[in-house]
Amino acid sequence: MLIVEAQGAGKPGINYGLLGDSLPPPDKVVELFKQRNIRRIRLFQPDGAVLNALHNSGIEVIVGTTNGELPKIAQDPAAAAGWVKNNIVPHASSVTFRCIAAGNEIFPSDLVQYVGSAMENLDKALADAGVRVPVSTAVAMNVIGPSPLPSKGVFSDDGLSEVPNILFGVVHFQVLFEMVPFGFFGFLVNLFPLSDQLS
Repeated sequence: MLIVEAQGAGKPGINYGLLGDSLPPPDKVVELFKQRNIRRIRLFQPDGAVLNALHNSGIEVIVGTTNGELPKIAQDPAAAAGWVKNNIVPHASSVTFRCIAAGNEIFPSDLVQYVGSAMENLDKALADAGVRVPVSTAVAMNVIGPSPLPSKGVFSDDGLSEVPNILFGVVHFQVLFEMVPFGFFGFLVNLFPLSDQLS
């Protein structure tokens, strides 16, 4: 995934996946990031060993809640406070948190209804803990209808019905609207023909 924003163009990031066998230790991975000049990463959920390895690395980190945590965080401010206390506060002085993501690619699902409230509760929990980190969420490309190119996309009919729930928090907190553009798969099935790119 590339994490791209209008004001920060030219600074891509990568996902740091934690599912797999024989994964290298976090300190080795962070060292590789430094060697390859990777300055932004995303964790889909907090991991203490990884966050410890990122201390004083200068690498910007987006870390997210799991989708399964969204309902409780949305409905219970104490759950949001506990999540922040356990996962962010111990690392806040040494890790450069770029953003906290409330879930990942939750559209389409019943979890969409929880995004705005989860963002609000996480934002308050961060403020109460004295941690200044924005809160956002990430959506998949299926909120965009079919188009010749992702850059020319518009919200799909299904997307339009759910996007207000997603954008509530994004607009309220004036944070990034993150989209996960797996563009490679579009080229793989010829959804975005290369001839369109070259003309």
